[in-house]
Amino acid sequence: MLRVVGDRVFTANEAPASEPIPFHHEVAQSPTPPDYIAFYCETAPESGGETPIISSTAVYDYFASKYPTFASRMETLAVKYIRVMPCEDDSSSAIGGSWKSTFNVTSKEAAEQQLRATGSSWEWLKGDNLRTVTGTVPGVRTDPRTGRKAFFNSVVAAYTGWVDSRHDPTKAVILGDGSPVDGAALQDVADWMAANRVAVPWQQGDVLFIDNHVAMHSRNPFAGPRRILASLAKRPAAGDVASSGAAAAASAASNVHDVPHAQALTGTGDGMPLVGLGMWKVPKEKCAEITLESLKAGYTHIDSACDYGNEKEVGQGLKAALEGGVISREDLWVTSKLWNTSHAAEHVEEACRRTLDDLGLEYLDLYLIHFPISLAYVPFGE
Repeated sequence: MLRVVGDRVFTANEAPASEPIPFHHEVAQSPTPPDYIAFYCETAPESGGETPIISSTAVYDYFASKYPTFASRMETLAVKYIRVMPCEDDSSSAIGGSWKSTFNVTSKEAAEQQLRATGSSWEWLKGDNLRTVTGTVPGVRTDPRTGRKAFFNSVVAAYTGWVDSRHDPTKAVILGDGSPVDGAALQDVADWMAANRVAVPWQQGDVLFIDNHVAMHSRNPFAGPRRILASLAKRPAAGDVASSGAAAAASAASNVHDVPHAQALTGTGDGMPLVGLGMWKVPKEKCAEITLESLKAGYTHIDSACDYGNEKEVGQGLKAALEGGVISREDLWVTSKLWNTSHAAEHVEEACRRTLDDLGLEYLDLYLIHFPISLAYVPFGE
């Protein structure tokens, strides 16, 4: 991992191109993993290098149905990860990041301070290698937005992929009480994920946003140069104030917040979710279904606009989600936008109320000026 912009933007895993990176949740070994990941393709590979993703809840459903005893033990006991980090980066290994780059430090004392803060134990080995055992961290997490359990961990990645001269991957993860994991079950889950994944290919300029609580990701081997930039972010808590924006996230140890809540007519006063579903160019005939299914999948922010021409259909999807108990209005963030023909003060409320009627809502969470260009007023319906 190379830092590109301070501690906010960095390259994705620098593991050798020939090595796959198994499925994992980002920084699942930490008590406070990031909520979102943003990837940007600066240089696309000649071939391969896709980023496979898979639903963590779907993985948990398979895992719990086939291995209920082990699933229960993992949920109850949680897990610990065991890793040996070299003093300097080892580019020949998929897990060859040094303790210096991992913790962004230059001294043993600074590394120990970070380990102590996360409840980890450690041992200094020959050659200034560092053996760490994390504190107990969840192997299964419940998404508070949906109430669904997710296979939120890096146990498959550790058990199948943490292999080099310093590691025996079968000993890289244990249950919270120190007992071994069920290796056969983890290998079967790995095989199931490989058969059910969706591999996202890269072209230069592509952007991929991942909700770290909803989806696991991995990396396929590739040929030619490949440079993917990544940024991580935490979901804002109520009352948090602005940082540098949604797309510019911070490292896992950072605490990134959103813009302050802006209200139109009325509002909840909560923080804006970092990732929203944009409704531009979504066909009317699919709009309601896409809105509903996206909220079921974990989206909590719908980004709409009068000019998109589909707010009535968005409203149909919102109604189905709200009435079906998929999400509450308090947990939903809806953004809309004022079109250029209604910039005059006497026309703003009329335009906003038209949007509210189309969306079937009593209030918006954010109402923006769509473009800073004022055009002649055009009454609705003309």
